[in-house]
Parts: sequence; structure tokens; C-alpha cells
Amino acid sequence: ELGEVEEARACYREALEKARQLGNSYGCAACLDGLAEVAVEEGRLELAATIAGATEAQYETLGVSLEASGAVARARYVEKLKVALEPVVLERAWARGQAMGLEAAIAEALQAEAAQGEAEP
Repeated sequence: ELGEVEEARACYREALEKARQLGNSYGCAACLDGLAEVAVEEGRLELAATIAGATEAQYETLGVSLEASGAVARARYVEKLKVALEPVVLERAWARGQAMGLEAAIAEALQAEAAQGEAEP
């Protein structure tokens, strides 16, 4: 299962970089959502909450909602965050993400993912 998480991280990171190059804000938000889910699976919960908050803000800015499958996956990882994090920690990280804007969220996610990839054997 660890290999699947690593593979998912690499795919989301690559897709995020492509969506960013193309100026596809929705694609960027969807990839950030995927990276947040990966971060949850790896136990990087505050990072996941920050990225999730940024993603939510981007969806609101774009005026879009997730497809059913994306909404289910998002609800599942957000529920894990609610269970695992103290409410004040979750709220603080989520608010930080909502305030940071898309480019800052992308930069933070890519930096965190690169660091995570380097830390693995």
C-alpha cells in the first residue's frame, strides 16, 4: 500500500505541474485535493488540512462543485482529518489554506511533496 501512496503522490504532483502550466485552475484544485488525501494517508494531517482549505476556497472562487466520485473521496479524507486533529488545529490549518490563494497552495504542496519524496528510502 505504501507503493500506491508514493505512486499517487507522483501522479498528482505531475498532473498539478501540468495543470499549472496550462492555467487550469480547476485541474490544480483537483490535484491539490489528491495531494491532501495522500498527505492524510501519510499522517501529515496539518498539511492536508491546509491544502484542503485552499482547495475548498478555490472551488468556491471558481463556482464549481466536485463530481460525485471526487466529492466522496474528499468527504472521506476530510472526515479522517476531523477525527485525527484537535478541532482548533484543524480550524487553524483550514483557515490558513483558505487565505493563502491558489499559487501559494500549489507552492506549499509541491515543496512538501518534494521534501516527502526525498525523505523516503
